[in-house]
Amino acid sequence: MGKKQKILVFLTVVGSLAYNPSRGALRAAASDSAASTADVLFSCAFESDTWFKEWGLRAPDPHTALVAEDPGLKFEPLCGKALRIKVDRGDHYGVSLSFPFQKRVGFEPEEIYFRYYLRLADDWNPRQGGKFPGFGGTYGRAGWGGRRVNGRDGWSARGLFRGQKGGKTPIGFYCYHVDMRGQYGSEWVWDRDGLGLLENNRWYCIEQYAKMNTPGQNDGVLRGWVDGRLAFEKTDVRMRDVPALKIESVWVNIYLGGSWTAERDHHLYIDELVISRKPIGPLAAAASKSGAPSVARPTKQTGMAFPADAWEETTPESQDVDSAKLRQALDYLRENAGRDGVREAVVIRNGRMIWKGDNIDHQHGVWSCTKSFTSTVLGLLVDDGKATLDTAAMKYLPAMAKTFPGVTLRHFTTMTSGYYAVGDEPRGSYAHGPSTTWWLPGDKPLFSPPGSKYAYWDSAMNQFGHVLTRIAGEPIEDLFKRRIADPIGMDRAKWDWGEFADIEGLKVNGGSGNSNRHMMISAREIARFGHLFLNRGNWNGRQLISTQWVDAATTVQVPATLPIGHPSSDGGPGQYGFNWWVNGMGPKGRRKWPEAPPRTFAAMGYNNNVVLVIPEWKMVVVRLGLDQSDRPIGDAAYSTFLGKVGAAITN
Repeated sequence: MGKKQKILVFLTVVGSLAYNPSRGALRAAASDSAASTADVLFSCAFESDTWFKEWGLRAPDPHTALVAEDPGLKFEPLCGKALRIKVDRGDHYGVSLSFPFQKRVGFEPEEIYFRYYLRLADDWNPRQGGKFPGFGGTYGRAGWGGRRVNGRDGWSARGLFRGQKGGKTPIGFYCYHVDMRGQYGSEWVWDRDGLGLLENNRWYCIEQYAKMNTPGQNDGVLRGWVDGRLAFEKTDVRMRDVPALKIESVWVNIYLGGSWTAERDHHLYIDELVISRKPIGPLAAAASKSGAPSVARPTKQTGMAFPADAWEETTPESQDVDSAKLRQALDYLRENAGRDGVREAVVIRNGRMIWKGDNIDHQHGVWSCTKSFTSTVLGLLVDDGKATLDTAAMKYLPAMAKTFPGVTLRHFTTMTSGYYAVGDEPRGSYAHGPSTTWWLPGDKPLFSPPGSKYAYWDSAMNQFGHVLTRIAGEPIEDLFKRRIADPIGMDRAKWDWGEFADIEGLKVNGGSGNSNRHMMISAREIARFGHLFLNRGNWNGRQLISTQWVDAATTVQVPATLPIGHPSSDGGPGQYGFNWWVNGMGPKGRRKWPEAPPRTFAAMGYNNNVVLVIPEWKMVVVRLGLDQSDRPIGDAAYSTFLGKVGAAITN
């Protein structure tokens, strides 16, 4: 009898009715999330009496009902109606719905996000475990019901629950994978900070992420969030050995496991289900009803943390750093700086602040560090498909067509454009593009053709910011705020992006950092920006800017053999990415910071402003100031400082 029931539950036949969600439904599903409308593949709010048709069914499952109230079970709605699911006494089955990707959207993804809201009713009290919604890739062959997988026939990673303990229900993943032991899948409970222990009579936002492994490699990823907080992460899953296996479906299973049956009726509710190619997150409108915090403070299994309202402050020793040696390194930096010393310095390791100066909330301009923010906006536009590195600037700024028809966004972000504006003649010692009319192209380029030489040029960067503004259709500050600053928790009162006057109806922020139109920010806040790039654009499991962009931006993009295009340019060839300085080999075969790890990169600006990111050490070091006139901190001093920091690291 038990085996027959398993076959009934697992081999769900999906109806032939196609479902094309309305634009309104998708827009609503995406409105409170990081995912855009285009990213959402499916959403179901369980408001319509014909909700089952959205799942390709001709009739609702008899174990389900739409409810707006259910007082006998202490139900409180999340957003209107919800789907109530019942497991009858003496039975084990609740519901089994499926969203098969190939049939519904025409492809099977390599990675996907899935979110739903879950409320365990007042009578929910299972004595043993069972299955919750998750991911399927069984192809009707293997990966469920004791059908062991071999890497070529199937896999699955559905949700699981266990019997209640202390009034709370543990949840997790139940995964059939190549390295599993025995006949049945592995049980991985979401045990981070107690987040995977669910109480009755409370709404929870459950989000899951699956990314297929490279065939034959242990690099598949499973993540789970509860109320926006990372509750589980596993990055070494081997789901497959052949590329034909992908994420076949999202599988909404609710039932008791094995052959045991319910001793009494059990109920639960689900609502606001979304499947997306990008992170989704909790509904802002539902946060107060679910009890979810508006800002999270989770950490990863690797020990990497992400600040919520404030950085977690801890001792250097707790992060395997010798405090005495770190102090020696900072003393060296102070001795080789001007009057600001290390008052505006912070040291972050593993996402935790292990040292800070006494003035890290001082907000001021950071000059050319601004350039790294500007190129980040380019990365967002490239990710969105609105531009490519080879997009011609004149497409959006026709005035450039006469003198600079071949200049592309790649040339701007690598300082190889040869752009020369009206008024770019030297002003005293300021000779690298000082024009105050930077938006007016000159009659003759600095060099030609674009890409043939390197010249660090401020007016070119301001024109670059202008082009990005035209492509975005909005000020780049607004785009940066929405897509980067707000998600990583930058305090809006402690940063502001300087702007020029409106140009043809759009506010244009400074792309370079000169003329007092730079990023105005504190050390505490700019450290978040560095931490985002340390984590390759990922903030607590959410990819805010693509890994591909971050990797490219922070590695050498200007060949060491490229000639210098103007005498004022110092460094660059072999050591410049997309407006980030990198620890590459210069023309003389020497790294920019010889005592630092090779992958080190930095945002750097006048007045001794720097954000140093050292991936090998999982570290960000910020030093801001206004004291270059006292004593400039050069590459040699930064190198020695980093060498001393490295000596302080014990693990």
